[in-house]
Amino acid sequence: MIIWSSHTANLSGTTAAAEPTLSGTVEADELVAFEDPIAGVAGELQTRVVRVAAGTLDFYYRVRSLSGQALFGVEWRFRNTPTFPPLSTPITTDVDFRLDGLGEVGPASASRSDYLGHLQPMSLLTLYFWFHTGLQPGDTSRFVYVSTNATDFSRYRGFALVGEEPTWGRPRWHATASVFAPGFANPDDQPSRFDPPTGTFPAPSA
Repeated sequence: MIIWSSHTANLSGTTAAAEPTLSGTVEADELVAFEDPIAGVAGELQTRVVRVAAGTLDFYYRVRSLSGQALFGVEWRFRNTPTFPPLSTPITTDVDFRLDGLGEVGPASASRSDYLGHLQPMSLLTLYFWFHTGLQPGDTSRFVYVSTNATDFSRYRGFALVGEEPTWGRPRWHATASVFAPGFANPDDQPSRFDPPTGTFPAPSA
């Protein structure tokens, strides 16, 4: 389901048989460890890039080997780049999770927020994925995907995994991971890292 800034969508999962445009060639696939040592939380994040027949890129993630506490939210932040001219070609994000892949639990909803920078509109894009009942220790998530109009990718430290906070303010725990995201591979063309989240998270839809 395509979501734009300030939009939220409920997710139910899909398959390549139902959406043949998801089929493609895996260009990158890595396991990245994450942890919050103070909270005693650790796990692995699988980050994957698939180039589909149209030549654009789909970005996947899956949470594995979670221990310590439950995971309730995921925040994925990446900067806009010259790949997407401001306003005339905004980043498209078609999101859901795969029912025909590994894992047991998919997020219940997703939302998007665009930060309007001073130099380039839509310079920072954030996607939030909510596991409303929680991904419990020992569970693995389904492959969540973001289909985009990107044609280049690189690495960002722009992925945050967060524990439950009753008021959906500052998370009870958080860990960051370096993942693949849209953008040029040249580090001079884009930032290579983001700081961990320190603000508030938008409330998930019911």
